[in-house]
Amino acid sequence: MPGVIYIQSVPPMFTVKHLREIMSRFGELGRVYLQAEKRGPHKRKRYTEGWVEFKSKKCAKEVAQMLNGNQVGGRKRSAAYDSVWTMKYLHSFKWEHLMEQLSYEKRVEQQRLRTEISFEKRKAEHFSQQVIFYAF
Repeated sequence: MPGVIYIQSVPPMFTVKHLREIMSRFGELGRVYLQAEKRGPHKRKRYTEGWVEFKSKKCAKEVAQMLNGNQVGGRKRSAAYDSVWTMKYLHSFKWEHLMEQLSYEKRVEQQRLRTEISFEKRKAEHFSQQVIFYAF
Protein backbone atom coordinates (compact mmCIF):
# COMPACT_ATOMS: atom_id res chain seq x y z
CA MET A 1 0.00 0.00 0.00
CA PRO A 2 1.52 3.35 -1.01
CA GLY A 3 2.20 6.17 1.44
CA VAL A 4 2.35 9.89 0.70
CA ILE A 5 4.62 12.49 2.29
CA TYR A 6 3.84 16.21 2.19
CA ILE A 7 6.86 18.51 1.96
CA GLN A 8 5.87 21.91 3.31
CA SER A 9 8.79 23.86 1.89
CA VAL A 10 10.93 22.62 -0.97
CA PRO A 11 14.58 23.65 -0.56
CA PRO A 12 15.73 26.33 -3.01
CA MET A 13 17.00 25.19 -6.42
CA PHE A 14 15.46 21.72 -5.98
CA THR A 15 13.76 20.14 -8.97
CA VAL A 16 11.60 17.04 -9.28
CA LYS A 17 14.62 15.13 -10.56
CA HIS A 18 16.81 16.22 -7.63
CA LEU A 19 14.12 15.44 -5.04
CA ARG A 20 13.44 12.04 -6.63
CA GLU A 21 17.16 11.27 -6.54
CA ILE A 22 17.41 12.07 -2.82
CA MET A 23 14.19 10.33 -1.75
CA SER A 24 14.92 7.19 -3.77
CA ARG A 25 17.84 6.50 -1.41
CA PHE A 26 15.33 5.70 1.32
CA GLY A 27 12.92 3.50 -0.60
CA GLU A 28 11.12 2.79 -3.84
CA LEU A 29 9.24 5.84 -5.10
CA GLY A 30 5.98 6.18 -6.93
CA ARG A 31 5.07 9.68 -8.06
CA VAL A 32 6.55 13.06 -7.15
CA TYR A 33 4.73 16.38 -7.57
CA LEU A 34 6.08 19.84 -6.77
CA GLN A 35 3.85 22.92 -6.76
CA ALA A 36 5.47 25.69 -8.82
CA GLU A 37 5.76 29.19 -7.38
CA LYS A 38 3.39 31.75 -8.87
CA ARG A 39 5.33 33.74 -11.49
CA GLY A 40 8.26 35.06 -9.52
CA PRO A 41 10.99 37.37 -10.71
CA HIS A 42 13.37 34.42 -10.98
CA LYS A 43 14.37 32.91 -14.30
CA ARG A 44 14.62 29.47 -12.78
CA LYS A 45 11.45 27.67 -11.76
CA ARG A 46 11.01 27.54 -8.00
CA TYR A 47 8.72 25.30 -5.99
CA THR A 48 6.76 26.05 -2.83
CA GLU A 49 5.53 22.64 -1.67
CA GLY A 50 5.51 19.05 -2.79
CA TRP A 51 4.21 15.52 -2.40
CA VAL A 52 6.19 12.30 -2.66
CA GLU A 53 4.55 8.89 -2.98
CA PHE A 54 6.45 5.88 -1.69
CA LYS A 55 5.46 2.37 -2.76
CA SER A 56 5.48 1.33 0.90
CA LYS A 57 3.47 3.07 3.61
CA LYS A 58 5.95 1.94 6.26
CA CYS A 59 8.86 3.40 4.32
CA ALA A 60 7.04 6.73 3.90
CA LYS A 61 6.39 6.96 7.65
CA GLU A 62 10.02 6.21 8.46
CA VAL A 63 11.37 8.74 5.97
CA ALA A 64 9.06 11.49 7.23
CA GLN A 65 10.00 10.80 10.83
CA MET A 66 13.72 10.55 10.07
CA LEU A 67 14.10 13.64 7.85
CA ASN A 68 11.59 16.06 9.39
CA GLY A 69 13.41 18.91 11.12
CA ASN A 70 16.85 17.86 9.86
CA GLN A 71 19.17 19.96 7.75
CA VAL A 72 19.04 19.25 4.01
CA GLY A 73 22.82 19.34 3.86
CA GLY A 74 24.91 18.77 0.80
CA ARG A 75 27.85 20.96 -0.08
CA LYS A 76 28.34 24.14 1.92
CA ARG A 77 28.10 26.28 -1.20
CA SER A 78 24.76 24.82 -2.31
CA ALA A 79 21.65 26.98 -1.97
CA ALA A 80 19.87 24.28 0.03
CA TYR A 81 22.67 23.71 2.57
CA ASP A 82 21.04 25.68 5.40
CA SER A 83 17.49 24.59 4.60
CA VAL A 84 15.59 22.29 6.92
CA TRP A 85 13.29 19.48 5.79
CA THR A 86 9.69 20.14 6.84
CA MET A 87 7.65 17.10 5.93
CA LYS A 88 4.77 15.09 7.26
CA TYR A 89 3.37 11.65 6.51
CA LEU A 90 -0.24 12.01 5.35
CA HIS A 91 -2.28 9.33 7.08
CA SER A 92 -4.89 7.62 4.85
CA PHE A 93 -4.13 10.04 2.00
CA LYS A 94 -4.26 8.80 -1.56
CA TRP A 95 -2.67 10.34 -4.64
CA GLU A 96 -6.14 10.72 -6.20
CA HIS A 97 -7.08 13.15 -3.40
CA LEU A 98 -4.19 15.38 -4.44
CA MET A 99 -5.13 15.27 -8.11
CA GLU A 100 -8.77 16.09 -7.30
CA GLN A 101 -7.72 19.07 -5.19
CA LEU A 102 -5.35 20.38 -7.87
CA SER A 103 -7.95 20.06 -10.63
CA TYR A 104 -10.54 21.81 -8.43
CA GLU A 105 -8.14 24.70 -7.75
CA LYS A 106 -7.41 24.98 -11.47
CA ARG A 107 -11.13 25.12 -12.33
CA VAL A 108 -11.73 27.79 -9.68
CA GLU A 109 -8.86 29.90 -11.05
CA GLN A 110 -10.17 29.57 -14.62
CA GLN A 111 -13.67 30.60 -13.50
CA ARG A 112 -12.26 33.60 -11.64
CA LEU A 113 -10.36 34.68 -14.76
CA ARG A 114 -13.45 34.27 -16.95
CA THR A 115 -15.58 36.45 -14.66
CA GLU A 116 -12.84 39.06 -14.43
CA ILE A 117 -12.46 39.18 -18.23
CA SER A 118 -16.21 39.47 -18.78
CA PHE A 119 -16.40 42.29 -16.22
CA GLU A 120 -13.59 44.18 -17.97
CA LYS A 121 -15.28 43.66 -21.35
CA ARG A 122 -18.54 45.10 -20.02
CA LYS A 123 -16.66 48.03 -18.54
CA ALA A 124 -14.86 48.71 -21.84
CA GLU A 125 -18.14 48.44 -23.77
CA HIS A 126 -19.81 50.89 -21.40
CA PHE A 127 -16.89 53.31 -21.76
CA SER A 128 -17.00 53.11 -25.57
CA GLN A 129 -20.77 53.76 -25.51
CA GLN A 130 -20.21 56.82 -23.33
CA VAL A 131 -17.52 58.13 -25.70
CA ILE A 132 -19.80 57.67 -28.71
CA PHE A 133 -22.72 59.30 -26.86
CA TYR A 134 -20.74 62.41 -25.88
CA ALA A 135 -18.99 62.66 -29.26
CA PHE A 136 -22.27 63.34 -31.10
